Amino acid sequence: MRRLLTRNDTGRLTAFLMREEKANTFLLGNLLYFGVEDDRRYFRCGDYWGYFNGQELVGVVAFFNNSQCMVYFTDDTVAQAMADQILDSPVRLVLGGDRCVRKLAPFIRNRPGHIVVRNQIFMEQGDFLPSRVLYEGYEFDDARRLLNNRGVQDFIVRCMRDGFGFNITRSTAKRLLKEKTVYEPYLLMKADGRYVAQAHIQARTPLYCQIGGVCTLPEDRRHGYARAVVTRLMGMIPGDGGRRACLIVNDDNDSARSLYASLGFRESGRLILIDYL
Repeated sequence: MRRLLTRNDTGRLTAFLMREEKANTFLLGNLLYFGVEDDRRYFRCGDYWGYFNGQELVGVVAFFNNSQCMVYFTDDTVAQAMADQILDSPVRLVLGGDRCVRKLAPFIRNRPGHIVVRNQIFMEQGDFLPSRVLYEGYEFDDARRLLNNRGVQDFIVRCMRDGFGFNITRSTAKRLLKEKTVYEPYLLMKADGRYVAQAHIQARTPLYCQIGGVCTLPEDRRHGYARAVVTRLMGMIPGDGGRRACLIVNDDNDSARSLYASLGFRESGRLILIDYL
């Protein structure tokens, strides 16, 4: 059985996603701070559909208003029905833990058009804490406080395009910043008086603060700026209820994996992203 989840399902859904918190950081983080009921004003809201075996919740697929879909299930018998629902939707990205998406992939890869499958690695911070020496001397702004600044908007637009292949507008950049919670700083780093790199907290769960959006402009790479901005953001996390930093990186991005390993991150899980370009 499948049905649209409501506010009354929040507790059960939260407990269900906590079974594999690493695989569900995005999904769980959005649920905890934006709720299960859709609000079209927010990219990070959407429809949460639950799949049941009798009265037991065994799967969830969430369709967010930014064209992303996130999945998690514990009963493989729902994979076909979940895939059919995804194929009937206009989503661009499908994200979930390695096990779940591999079960869905044979079905959802049948959509016409160009499809890219990205294998990803979940990395979490160990006991090593990088030195603040790595970011001393640089200036940092929290873009949330400057969301009306056109220079800030333009920088984020460029990062989204050059770093991640997404073409967005200034108004979309502003909307993304407005949706950040009080626990999700969006750091922009300056060198020589101009913005060169960014990183932000993109999800917060009971155990983790997930770092994402790490980008240095192409002309400013190989100067250690990504290391500096990530280290500064890591330094803001230890006081946040004992949560530890984590992040997700494509498994073929050797330079990024090496950078994060040097900052004390270790590989501890796998995910898959399917991108309908």
